[in-house]
Amino acid sequence: MIDHRTLCGAALGLALLSLPTLAACPANPAGHDAAPPSRADARPEGGGREGAAPQGCSGTPGTYQTATFDLPGCNGLGPGSDGCYARALWDPARCCPGRPCSKLIVYWSGGVMNCDDTTTADRHFDAGTLPEGGYVADTLLAQIANRGLVAVCAEPFKDSDEAAKYPFYQELERSNLVMKTVRAGLSQVWSGSKLIISGVSHGASTPLVLVARQRVLREHADLWSGHDATALVLFDGISNPASLDRWLGQKLSDGTDDGARCDTWHKRFVQRYGDGNLACKHACTNKVCYCATPAHASDWEKDVAVSTADLKLQAPPSCDLFSPPSGDVFYRFVSCGGGLKPCDRVGLLPCGGVDLTNSDTVPDEQQVTAYDMVKDCPGVKKASYQSYPSCPHLLCGAGMGANFANCGVPDSLQWLESQGF
Repeated sequence: MIDHRTLCGAALGLALLSLPTLAACPANPAGHDAAPPSRADARPEGGGREGAAPQGCSGTPGTYQTATFDLPGCNGLGPGSDGCYARALWDPARCCPGRPCSKLIVYWSGGVMNCDDTTTADRHFDAGTLPEGGYVADTLLAQIANRGLVAVCAEPFKDSDEAAKYPFYQELERSNLVMKTVRAGLSQVWSGSKLIISGVSHGASTPLVLVARQRVLREHADLWSGHDATALVLFDGISNPASLDRWLGQKLSDGTDDGARCDTWHKRFVQRYGDGNLACKHACTNKVCYCATPAHASDWEKDVAVSTADLKLQAPPSCDLFSPPSGDVFYRFVSCGGGLKPCDRVGLLPCGGVDLTNSDTVPDEQQVTAYDMVKDCPGVKKASYQSYPSCPHLLCGAGMGANFANCGVPDSLQWLESQGF
């Protein structure tokens, strides 16, 4: 199978912050078996008839341009020994030097870090190894670009196992470098006016933690906000890891195996926070990783965006943290209802096996409490919450195919447009 990155886009190192040499890419690039994204809902940036290149842009409608940002310089920033990665895609008939688009979306990958996945989504689906986010990156990015945005898929780590080793708050320096590099590298095709920070699962958890606990909208607004407007659109993210772990503890099997057939998520928490053991037989009497006095309580605490009874902050995040110094800010939190079965009691699926119809992976409360926290903040122009109970966690946001065509991204972009974003 052809690696599309070798055909469309140029690697961009730390020293090269200007726009890289770019290649025009067909709407359905080689190596992608899925049908080309529909342009039926495309809206020209700044007006104009459908399919026409705006004045000043000479790109051919129906083609895309891409850029890859391979950042080995992330190695050593914060914890971890891995680089970062981002991939950008846009329609050159809408976004071009001299006539840049006003909107950029940075969509942070889920925990499998699959922005550079060049395997077809259908093949993943058939093999039962669907990557988190459920998309070949270019398929999702093209759907977004069809609406007149510059679209980026970003990874704070390139390796999934490495990404699971550290608390979310420790990704600050890595994420800042990705944002700085992407903004500089796309400055000729994006005006800087409106920025959407989005992502799924891991990619929805880290941005909220960085806003609430690392103050990125206040202290790093030059990287994390648009000049005129900013939006955070987060799909199935975690707002309080102790609340999630308590919920997962309730999903253990009936107790006869002492949690040996425990949810994959518990093992991920053991690795991320270092409390418990990899066999997932928790030392805590309540059978969850977050004991009353966990060994790494400070790491759990710093990953809490929303204070709850499970892990209550002495000083919860204040409203001013959720808006940048200038410009409008919007929030949208999205829940998806299906996904990985935490533990299959009757033995039909291995623990954590793909199950598109039953159970949940991240409970709705993780998004609802985040929405409740920001909805009445004076600096937030508008906040929204949406649930997709039939969409599995693996496809939350991106969606795929006829049965899961809309799992959040199209509706969320339409909602932002309806709010004047």
